Amino acid sequence: MKTTKIILRIDNALFQLQNAHSLLETSVASADAARSLATMMQPALDDLCRSVERLMGKAGKAGRRDHV
Repeated sequence: MKTTKIILRIDNALFQLQNAHSLLETSVASADAARSLATMMQPALDDLCRSVERLMGKAGKAGRRDHV
């Protein structure tokens, strides 16, 4: 995956999480609603973690090439 695509995926995941955070602050009035929102946040969190791992892998490869 190219770096630009990874960065766009991170940006999208962060946007989704910001929206969820805003809903938590303003609209969630019950524990059931909070659990539902947490479930909706999980795919964005998973995508963010995978994307950061890919970037770290790319950085590690680039670092190894620099030391050769």
